[in-house]
Amino acid sequence: MNKKEKVVEIIYNIIDEEINSLPSRKNPLIKSEDTVLFGGPSGLDSLDLVNLIIGVEEQVGDVFHCEIAIADESAMSEENSPYRTVNTLAGYILNLLENASDA
Repeated sequence: MNKKEKVVEIIYNIIDEEINSLPSRKNPLIKSEDTVLFGGPSGLDSLDLVNLIIGVEEQVGDVFHCEIAIADESAMSEENSPYRTVNTLAGYILNLLENASDA
């Protein structure tokens, strides 16, 4: 499994653990790289997005032994949000991991 596949798997795990497992969730979030997380008809409210980000940060840190901050100033200021889809989030995380390994 390559690094991107592992990051996507982590995102899917958090979708299952933090989003789809909620008793109040009527429609589970589909696990696809094209699934919209933010900025469209995603089904994620702001609390769901925060829980997703926190869970992903923790699991990425555990798996890659590297602390990253997904919700930081640079992410908030990007023209195209890294939180838009599972794929854009995974790409953003990969960039953060690459930058952390270069430091």
